[in-house]
Amino acid sequence: MFFFYHRGKYQLNLYKRSVRFHGSSFNFSIDYWNVIKGFLLPLPDDTHMIFVIGLDQPLKIGNTLYSYIGMQFKKEYHEVIKVNLDRNERNEEKLRELDDEYEGPLFEIVG
Repeated sequence: MFFFYHRGKYQLNLYKRSVRFHGSSFNFSIDYWNVIKGFLLPLPDDTHMIFVIGLDQPLKIGNTLYSYIGMQFKKEYHEVIKVNLDRNERNEEKLRELDDEYEGPLFEIVG
């Protein structure tokens, strides 16, 4: 079991069928059907949370396969996220439950 935890900052974009990570060295996309597990765990320092995603098909970076991806968040970092969907996309069955915006700790919004 390998755990992908690359140091650095990534921009996280959530799309209808996938999530995309954009960083300075790596860019990768993960389809939602490939996600089989999700864990939101506190770190021992009491200032960070880590969101771990388990993958059905491992992510390949170089010659290494990673079955899990970890995203670290600061507990006190709050954000307001607006959902960027038009009315036609919002009427689809799976997307009706989305709110117009989400506010709170970023680790809870992503999790």
